[in-house]
This record gives sequence, structure tokens and C-alpha cells, in this order.
Amino acid sequence: MSDPRSVLFVVGSRDSAGVVRAGLQSAKRLADAGWLQPLVCGPAGAVLEAAARTGLPVAELAPASAMGAGDELLERALGNADLVHALGLEAAHLVQSAGPPETVPLVVTIDGMGERRAVHRLRNSAFSSLRGRGALRWLVPGRIPTSRLVQSGLVRGDQVVTLPLLAYAEQTRQEWTVTRAAARLGLAVAPGARVVIGFGPAHPATLHRIALAITKRAGGIVGVWIDTGQSGGFRGRGNSGLPVVSPAEGQHLLAAMDVLVADGTQLAARHAAVDARCAGVPIVTTPDDAGAEMVRHSVNGYVCMPSEMASAIEAAVEMAVARALPHRPLERRRADQPGDPAAVTARCYSAVLGHPLLRPVLIGRRAAR
Repeated sequence: MSDPRSVLFVVGSRDSAGVVRAGLQSAKRLADAGWLQPLVCGPAGAVLEAAARTGLPVAELAPASAMGAGDELLERALGNADLVHALGLEAAHLVQSAGPPETVPLVVTIDGMGERRAVHRLRNSAFSSLRGRGALRWLVPGRIPTSRLVQSGLVRGDQVVTLPLLAYAEQTRQEWTVTRAAARLGLAVAPGARVVIGFGPAHPATLHRIALAITKRAGGIVGVWIDTGQSGGFRGRGNSGLPVVSPAEGQHLLAAMDVLVADGTQLAARHAAVDARCAGVPIVTTPDDAGAEMVRHSVNGYVCMPSEMASAIEAAVEMAVARALPHRPLERRRADQPGDPAAVTARCYSAVLGHPLLRPVLIGRRAAR
């Protein structure tokens, strides 16, 4: 085996979409296996502290670099790396500002809580030099956001790699069963009642549609919305009367769901639709939401237009009452199977470096766990 390649991971000051944590988890796996030599570089703060807790070596940038100014440490690290991976668009801006050598391959994970915001940032002239690089790959969580970003014309189809969506609650099958009772108790759910959990930005129109579906059923449904929007989540009730909780609290309540409603295109590493699919819970979503790739229409949920959401929620509740879905992972086609983020990332690294970096058992279809 050849010597491990030096990979510089650049992080920003925030990780609202979870891509930094997911990316560093993959980096740790590959480093532990001896296939790469990582260094995590970024401004001081919670993100860099989290990287240090994983056991990866870290280097703190000067505070001014968080605002786009050059940093000597970053410039040296860029010059010594075999490959640079910017985890998020903020990190990509730091890399662009430091002026990475054209000979160093670059990988950028696109993040952002909304696709429009990411597209707006990509249109910024600051990223024009990055888009022109030859050895460049964009990593995008989810097939649907990947397709839409390519259609926008801002990223080339041959430079985009799709990362698999990860579970939002990060619970094992056994943990899910144990926490379900506790989650339903926290929501004061009566025996026999069904829980509809919403996931995504808390838009008033979407909250109204869920409230309408609950009202039409005349009791027996408890609804709550997990706000993943730009506001960062807030506790309280909107004009619809539907309770809205923060993402942190939502992780604990997710196990109580009988139906998941996902609305709002998300560029995030984790999505609650993965949890719902694995728990055998019906999913209602819109075509633009990344969770739609987890749905077989009328089989394990419904992909509908926003105007049809209220009736789709009613149908999904009936599906849950009838227990039409087994509480186990659905049998899916091979192409639909969620992949291993570390293996996908390894294939990406191999492509931009121009030769296989890892042994086939890791980068092949059956990834080593």
C-alpha cells in the first residue's frame, strides 16, 4: 500500500446543515484505516472543537480569516496538501481567499439550509475561480438537490458527486423502540392517537396544511413541526396553532412519529425521511424536498404538490392506522440503497487524484463498515 495522502479539511465557523460533522466522521474512518493523513483547519469555535474531539489533528486559523482575509497557516497547509476538502461554502470561501495552488485537487461539500441560498452564494463571483478548476468535485447530500443544482447550470454534471442522506436522529433500531414510548409521553399522546411530525423550514402555509388535515380528521392526531429553517428553530405555536420545536428537541421527539411530513428543499447531510423509511413510517413530501427520494408513491407514502398535502396527510394517517407498512427497513432496489458516505468520499478522492486511493473493498459497491 502506498503512503497515505495528505488531505487538508477546511471548516467554517458554523455547521447548521451537519455536513462538517458527517464529513469529519468519514475522514476519521479513512484516517484510522491508514489511507489518508488528515489535518483540519478552521477558525476557533465550536466546529473546530468538535473536530478536535474526534481525535483528528486541528490547526486554528487567525480570527481575521473567518472574514475572508488571508492566513499564512492556511496558505502553508494548502501548499503542503495532496488534496483539499472544503466542508461547506463558508470553508470554500476561505480556500478561495487563500488562493490554493492550481495543482492541488479540490473537493467542496455544498451546504446551506435552503437550495436558493446555496445557488445565490454559488453565483457570487468569489467562487468563479473555483468553478474553473479542472481537478474539482462538488459533493452534494441527496440525489434531488444534486439534480436541481446541476440544472441551475452553476455546477457541471461531471464534477458533482452525490452523498447519501443520513438519518437525522442517529438512533439504532433498539434505541428507536426504547425511545418511542418516552417521546410519546413527552408529547402527551393518548393511547391510540397518531403523531404527525413535520420536518423542514416552518413556513406558515405548510403548518396550515398540517393543521387542516388534523382538523378534518376530528381528533386522534397530535401534530408537531421540527423547524430546520434559517431561524434555527423556535419553541411555540404559529398562527396555525401547531407546536413548533427546535431541531435539538425534534431529535428526541422523532421516535414518536406515525407519519412524517417533509417540506422544503434541504441541502443538509441528515434528513428525517431516512429515519421514517427505516422505521416503516409513511412519508408525505413534495417533489422538491430531498426526502422524496425515500418515497415510493402510494407504497410507503406520497409525493404531492403543496396544494395536495392536506389530503395526502389524511391518506398517510390511514396507512399508518392500517399498519400497511412493516416496522422494518423497506425492501428497495439496489439503486435505492443508501450508500456509505466514507466510501463515496473515497471514490471522489480517487477520481480527483487520478488513481485509486483505497482498496476495492472500501470503494466498491459493498463498502467496509
